[in-house]
Amino acid sequence: MNTTADSLFWKWTLRFMDIILMGTLWLLTSLPIITIGASSTTLNMLMGRYVTGIKVNILKDYFHEFKKCFKKATIIWLIHLVVFLLLALDLIYYWTGSSTFDVLGAAVLATLSTLIVFEFNMVFIILSRKPHAKLKEIISEAFDLSMTCFLQALCIAILTIGLPISAFFLLPEFLVMMPGIICYLNWQILPKMFEKYMVKKTDREYHKKQISK
Repeated sequence: MNTTADSLFWKWTLRFMDIILMGTLWLLTSLPIITIGASSTTLNMLMGRYVTGIKVNILKDYFHEFKKCFKKATIIWLIHLVVFLLLALDLIYYWTGSSTFDVLGAAVLATLSTLIVFEFNMVFIILSRKPHAKLKEIISEAFDLSMTCFLQALCIAILTIGLPISAFFLLPEFLVMMPGIICYLNWQILPKMFEKYMVKKTDREYHKKQISK
């Protein structure tokens, strides 16, 4: 018997079960809709620890962190929800128009919406790493990270949006597994993003200091 292969099989089986459990908790705690921000922050917080090898008691830690981040994460979620609703209404208004101004307005709003989607994909990740930061700082850093690491942010956006859509049409029975799997895959990309972002941020701060001298 190949004990190494056997060991790897059980290791990845247990890992898969942990990932699915975290994703299932996200689904259950997101059902009231208003709690999506807290759920997303908590899932990213636990997944970030999990992929870096930090021991996680999934059930205990999930609900503990959920309570801690609930207020701030919910405010951020509601802000984004209002922004998305306003953008959607404006897009519908301009999209149904036929003038040149309507076309330009729709193009500008579509671009702005794309940028906000990129930022939205990052904002709860930033909050999971900086739970005590101010709202303005969290949102600003989410924009900065998504623009600084644009290609990686694009990959995360494709995974976050593309996988559920693909599962819905091809394998709908696997939809419940998607939140955990998507978050796990995102966290295979995020550490490199943070590393790249910190290097560029340090460089920018250094140049600013040199100019101010």
